Amino acid sequence: MSRIPTWLVIVAVVAWIAAPILFTRSFKGGTDDQAKTIVAEVSPGYRPWFTPLWAPNKDTETLLFSVQTGIGSAVLGYYFGLKHGRRKNTAPPVVPEPEAQEHVSD
Repeated sequence: MSRIPTWLVIVAVVAWIAAPILFTRSFKGGTDDQAKTIVAEVSPGYRPWFTPLWAPNKDTETLLFSVQTGIGSAVLGYYFGLKHGRRKNTAPPVVPEPEAQEHVSD
């Protein structure tokens, strides 16, 4: 099996991420906005059960979401790194071979 060059993997990942951004004509909005639209269509008289205590503006909301993503990524990275390190450092013990014993004649 041949080894795939690193630069080719990087180009493929960038293309995979950039394709939806470049070829999408309109912004669909977030899932919260889409859910509100669908609920309004299905049940026009729907009233929410409660209102949020604090509604941040869009910039603050984006910042909080990014911080949450960063913390979650750090926790997952730490966990998987810790597991990898433990597995790597806890190799099966090497059993020494018994040494040849010399017979001493009396």
